[in-house]
Amino acid sequence: MNSGDSAGLGGPLKKPAAKPGAGKPLGGGLSGSSGKPLGGDSSASAPAPAPASSAPAAPLSFEFDDAPAKPKETKKPAAAAAGFNPFAEPVAVPAANAANAASAPAPAAPGTGRVEKTGTGRIEKPGTGRIEKPGAGKSVKPPASDPTIGDIAPGLAKDLWLCPHCGAKNKPTRETCRECKKSPQDEVEKPWFLQPKIIGPVVGGLVLVVVMIMWLTSVDLTLHPAGTVDKAVRSASAPQVDVDLGDTRKLTVKKTASVSGRVIAVTDYAIAPWLQAVVVALGSSASDDAAFSTWSAEFDGDGMVVKAPKYATLFLINDSKATLKPGDYLSVLGKAGVAEQDNMIVKGTDNPNCWTIKVEQIETR
Repeated sequence: MNSGDSAGLGGPLKKPAAKPGAGKPLGGGLSGSSGKPLGGDSSASAPAPAPASSAPAAPLSFEFDDAPAKPKETKKPAAAAAGFNPFAEPVAVPAANAANAASAPAPAAPGTGRVEKTGTGRIEKPGTGRIEKPGAGKSVKPPASDPTIGDIAPGLAKDLWLCPHCGAKNKPTRETCRECKKSPQDEVEKPWFLQPKIIGPVVGGLVLVVVMIMWLTSVDLTLHPAGTVDKAVRSASAPQVDVDLGDTRKLTVKKTASVSGRVIAVTDYAIAPWLQAVVVALGSSASDDAAFSTWSAEFDGDGMVVKAPKYATLFLINDSKATLKPGDYLSVLGKAGVAEQDNMIVKGTDNPNCWTIKVEQIETR
C-alpha cells in the first residue's frame, strides 16, 4: 500500500493530536488525515447536524422600587378657642352604643361621689372597690352648706361656747347644752367633794394630821431645869448668820442647841481662852455617882479627850463665865455654830460631839 492509502481500514489507527486552543471536542471519533469517519464512505454518511446551542437565553430583568414611601401628611386639629368647654354641649350617642348606655351605672345622690349599679340597688363607692348594700343603715349626708345643718359645722370652732356644767362645746345658736341639756344661766352644781358638808371635815382632818406630824418631828429646845439629864444634845436648824465677837473672832451660827447634863470637867480652852470648855455626861447613868466617878476628860493638845459612854463637849461663849466644878449639873440654851479666830476654825471645836454655843440661857446646880 501506498502511504496515501493508510487512511483506509487496513491502515494503522492514529489519534490526531489536539492542538492547543482548538476547542474541538474529544467525541469527534477517530479519523484519518482526510477527516472522514472510520469504516464508512464519505458519500454514504450524511453530515451530522449541528448540536443545539446551550447558550442561555437573555436574562430576565425585574424592577424594584427601593425608595421609602413618603408619610402621609396629617392635618393638625385647630386649637380650641379660649374658654371652650367640650362638655358644655350635649353629645349624641350612636344607636350601636345604646345598649351599653342602658347598662351603664346610674348616678347616685348628687354630692356623694357614689354610683348605683343598675338593677342591684347597690351603691359603689368610687376608688374603694366596696359596695354599699341598700338598707344597711348607712346614709350619705350631703355636705353642710348651711351653718344650721349638723351640730357643729366646720369653721365655727372659734364661736362655740363651753358648757359650764359638763364642758361640752355648743354652737352659738343653741340655748341649751347638747350633752346635758342645761342652760348656761343655770346654777352650776359643785362636785360632792367640794360641798361644804364634805370639805369641812376633810380640811379639819388634814390640819390635824399636819399638827401631829409637826409635834412628832419637832424638837424641844426649851431650857430644862438643871439636874435633868438629857440623852443627847437637842438642836434644830437656824438661819445662818455671822456673829462678830471682836478681836478677829467670829461665830458662824447654823443651829439652835439646848442640853442639860452633869459636868465631868471644866476649864478655859487652852487654844482659845475666850472659850470655856465644859464636858457634860449624858444619859441616865450620869446620875449614878459610882459610875460617874470613873469618867474623865482632859486636853491633849488637839482637843478634849473624854472617857465616858455618853457625853458632849461644850465650848461656851458668854460674857461672864459660869462658875462650875465637876459633879455639878448644867443646863444651857443658845446659838450653835463654827468658831473662828484669825479667819481660821478654832482647832478641836469641830471634833465629834463638840458644840460651840453662844449662851442665851444658862442654869446650874
